[in-house]
Amino acid sequence: MAEERIVTDDMPRVARERSMRAISQWEPWLNAVVATTPLSDTTSHGPLQGMSIGIKDLMDVQGMVRGCAAPGLVPEIAATHDAEAVRRLRDAGADIVATLTTHQFAYGIVTPQTHNPRAPAHMAGGSSGGPAAAVAAGIVDAALGSDTGGSIRIPAACCGVVGFKPTLGLIPTDGVQPLSPSMDTLGPLARDVETTARLFAALTNQTASIGTPTHPRIGLLTQRQMPTLDAGVLAAMQGVVETALKLGAIIREVSLPLFLGAPRASAVLLGHEASVEHRARLREHPEKWWPDVRDRLERARTLTSADLAEARAFQQQWRDQVAELFRQVDVVVMPVLAFGVPKVGTTDVQLDGHATALTPAVTRLTNPWNLAGVPAGAIPIGRDLRGAPVGMQVIGPWDSDLEVLEIMQWLQDALGGPWPLAELAA
Repeated sequence: MAEERIVTDDMPRVARERSMRAISQWEPWLNAVVATTPLSDTTSHGPLQGMSIGIKDLMDVQGMVRGCAAPGLVPEIAATHDAEAVRRLRDAGADIVATLTTHQFAYGIVTPQTHNPRAPAHMAGGSSGGPAAAVAAGIVDAALGSDTGGSIRIPAACCGVVGFKPTLGLIPTDGVQPLSPSMDTLGPLARDVETTARLFAALTNQTASIGTPTHPRIGLLTQRQMPTLDAGVLAAMQGVVETALKLGAIIREVSLPLFLGAPRASAVLLGHEASVEHRARLREHPEKWWPDVRDRLERARTLTSADLAEARAFQQQWRDQVAELFRQVDVVVMPVLAFGVPKVGTTDVQLDGHATALTPAVTRLTNPWNLAGVPAGAIPIGRDLRGAPVGMQVIGPWDSDLEVLEIMQWLQDALGGPWPLAELAA
């Protein structure tokens, strides 16, 4: 992480040209890029110089319209300033080259307009589908996404890249379209953990210094509280555990009795806050909404004050239980998805032998950690039985972001290093 980097004035131009070549190769088929941005007249000589960055089309980028995949629902007015997180990346020397696709208003896990460069028959994931696809395809070196219920980790897993959701509140959300302010979190995506950590450091004004863990205590959630894993996902997870044991990790089975109830509480709080945020837009222009997003917002309007009180009480109990767990282990690992990456057009999946609607099935293992507010990262660990990527989460206690990244790096290296760029199908 402390490697010496040669900085020259040509680096922004080289990064920009590399991105433009990739865009010409992948677009419009990939459909991850909303718009390209002009090269800044002034470039900071910082730790991210020479790096091309894409920004989820949910955040203000100076001179660009923040579209949110919602034409007619947001003002078509160019932003006069960068969102604070975007500004920090630019100040660190990054070249902001493009805005990238999102599920409408970030309220979904598919990003249906965007293809998966590693598994074209399968979904790219969402809501940060554009950032994940663009990173996997080499359109950008890294990207900035948002995660409220899994929206960084899910597409990272689907597209075979690294994604990181930091501790809640660590990165400012000024200049970002809200979804659920009490859980919205910004975070980086990249092909490798080192680059992810460099972006995290720039976003939090920290030093990107991570070392090598010694005998980390890794928790595996008891099978009674986990959904049954598909064969390909299970094999990939077993491979990770065997590798960690050989490297000296201490593996412990852990229990979180409230884990099974966390998705419901998360969905209630997210739904309520999203409904409040978009109430006027939904009332004035119901025809401009994607059907799946409109349906979620309309269902959320039926929530009662008792539902909200119950969810908030559960959240506090859940956070207490999670804090207690991390006195026993350093991190918990589990898959991002319990099953293979769903194919394009899938509406439900088999989970524990039952047909389950796509969104609750896909977020089953991710949104509990948004409810807790703790850091959680995703790394690719193999492929499922149909050849699509399998991603694994590494989750740690509140404010243990660098320690989580350290173990992600350790496991990535042990598993053969970062994945190469996706190849464009003939």
